[in-house]
Amino acid sequence: MKIRVIISLLAVILLTGCSPAMKTSEMQNPDMQGYILHANCEKKVVNVIVPGKGNDYSEYKLKVNRDTGILDKKTGKQLTIKDLKSSDKVNVWFTPKGNENYTANQINVVEITRSDLLAGMVAEEKGRYNIYIFSKDPGKVHQRKEVEKITDSDIYRALWKKISFRSYGGGERLHEKKFNINNAPAILILNTEKIVLRTHDFHELLNFFQERRNNVRLKKDEITFKGESKHWSAELEEDYTEKWLKDEDKNSKFKYSNYASEKLHLTYKDTPRKVVFDARYNYKHAGRECSGPLEMGGSDGNIHYYSKTQDHSNCKIARSNGSYVLTVAWNGKKETMKLKARQRISW
Repeated sequence: MKIRVIISLLAVILLTGCSPAMKTSEMQNPDMQGYILHANCEKKVVNVIVPGKGNDYSEYKLKVNRDTGILDKKTGKQLTIKDLKSSDKVNVWFTPKGNENYTANQINVVEITRSDLLAGMVAEEKGRYNIYIFSKDPGKVHQRKEVEKITDSDIYRALWKKISFRSYGGGERLHEKKFNINNAPAILILNTEKIVLRTHDFHELLNFFQERRNNVRLKKDEITFKGESKHWSAELEEDYTEKWLKDEDKNSKFKYSNYASEKLHLTYKDTPRKVVFDARYNYKHAGRECSGPLEMGGSDGNIHYYSKTQDHSNCKIARSNGSYVLTVAWNGKKETMKLKARQRISW
């Protein structure tokens, strides 16, 4: 009995010692799963991006040396850094951990799955969709009436987040293979989880969004706020769009969001011969505050200054009953004025 046990143990030890499949890299989960961004053969460095939530990602720089193993998992073929291509999916084991100077111990190139592709194609926001159109002539697809209606309408634009025109039979062979796209045009519409429409008919694409018109409400406003001080007159143009959106669930409620932008225009009221140096602005209302340098514009007897456009999302809006407090600093001087709504355009 003892002899049998000893023989069995020896067999296990021998098999373990001889089997290449029992490498540490094969026994443990990889330290990193991502995609090759760039492989620099001369510097022996590989850049890998690791997807995060939504469009977020992290980029890592990995050193490769003579001890680094590079393997094609599907074929079992040993590779070199020259064989690594951009967008290859890889599992990586590296040392030291917790340090930005990573050295790759093992890089395994693995097959990109349908789920991998879907993860990068789905929409990020409930109630909105991503559209992918595979066509032999993507340029002409833009001119189709059904597509123009979707891209030109504010209501339809609020329903889709991304529209991507892909060349069928070109550089998207992997997508064509994984999604069984055998002829063109092919249209895929995705929500946050999956493909919700697959068709070759552009009328079906348009009908899909027409049926969901009631899932979105839009309100747009343009308001001009005006005010003056001793040396300056000011106009602040505020554009904002408010959106109420819900997903296809009958019990879902409308979710509110907004997008606003402002641009400031100032006119120097004193004689133009008095040069203005280092002009800066600061304006604020109950919801937000912005500041920055002023850029000189044209002159029509007066000197004009402009701010860069300030963009905001999901912010407090001044509206027509609100106001801004503006401070202008220049040449060691400072003046403050109140800007009130003087003009409003809504649709």
